[in-house]
Amino acid sequence: MLFFFLIIAFIYSSVGFGGGFSYLAVLAMYILPYQEICLTAFMCNVIVVIGGVVIYIRNKQIDWKKILPLTIVSVPMAYLGAVLKISQETFFLILGVTLIIAALLLWIKTEAKNGENLQEYSKTSLLKNSFLGDGIGFLSGLIGIGGGIFLSPLLNLMKWNTPRKRRQLYFQQKLINL
Repeated sequence: MLFFFLIIAFIYSSVGFGGGFSYLAVLAMYILPYQEICLTAFMCNVIVVIGGVVIYIRNKQIDWKKILPLTIVSVPMAYLGAVLKISQETFFLILGVTLIIAALLLWIKTEAKNGENLQEYSKTSLLKNSFLGDGIGFLSGLIGIGGGIFLSPLLNLMKWNTPRKRRQLYFQQKLINL
C-alpha cells in the first residue's frame, strides 16, 4: 500500500492535485472499514497538497479576494458533509458516481475564443461562487477528500481563468480548507 501511495503522491502532485480519489480507490481495494478510508485518504491528500500550497505562498501567487467567497462557504459545508452519517453502501455508491462524473468532466476542454482576454475569464458572481463552494464542500466532506477533483473541471467549464490560474486557485482553496 505504501508503494501505491508514493506513486499516487508523485503523479498527482506533479499536475497540481492531491490524489484523494486514488487513495480512496487503493484503500477500498484493501477492504478497510469505510470510516477509516475517508480519514486516511483525506490526510494523505492534505499532506501532498501542502507542498503545492507552500510553493504558491512563497511565490506570492494567492489571490485572496477571488477565493474567499468560494471557500468561506465550503468549509462549514465540508464539516456538515463529514458529520452526516451514511451507510457503507451509500458511501461507495456516491464515491463511484462522483468518480465517473469527475473523470468525464476532466475530459472536457475549454479554450479562450479569439479576442477573449483574461478579464473576461475572471467574471464570476458571488452567488455562483457560493453555490459552487456549498456543493464542493459538502460532497468533499461526505466522501473524505479535499475537493480539487470537483473544483478543477468546474473552474475549467466556467472559464474562471487561464488553466495556470485555475490550478493556482485550486491550491489556494486547499490552503483555506487546511
